[in-house]
Amino acid sequence: MQPGKCLVFRNGQSGDNGNYDFVLTTVEIDGVRTLAAEHYQVDDKDQEWFWNESDGSIYNNAFPDFYITTDGDDRQMTL
Repeated sequence: MQPGKCLVFRNGQSGDNGNYDFVLTTVEIDGVRTLAAEHYQVDDKDQEWFWNESDGSIYNNAFPDFYITTDGDDRQMTL
């Protein structure tokens, strides 16, 4: 991972059949923003993730308050 470089998290299981179209994204369901997997779309900020070198977290481009902590055993997605 490199700071400032976009990451796209692809579904590993879909790769077994040659289909790499599903990626981690954020979506709104009944007024609540949540994580989901959906078909990859170029330039969809909900599907873009970035690594913050200073604290080791990975955050969403469309919603920077959504992040993955990467320190210790307390790794989690925070929405």
